[in-house]
Amino acid sequence: MGKKVEPTLFLELVDCFKDKYSITMICDCMGVPRATYYRCRHREDGMTELEKEILAICEQLKFHVGH
Repeated sequence: MGKKVEPTLFLELVDCFKDKYSITMICDCMGVPRATYYRCRHREDGMTELEKEILAICEQLKFHVGH
């Protein structure tokens, strides 16, 4: 895989285009394995509210502080 793709942004992108294009096609265009998409989706769906808040703070700080 070339450049690293931000998981949250990638999931939003897939959600935006999945009605028009297949998930496989979107993943192929982004150079992301389909299994990675499903792993990220599962991880995001299974997060607690606290984990989501922590992730939001990390994203605001551009991950300079860490998880």
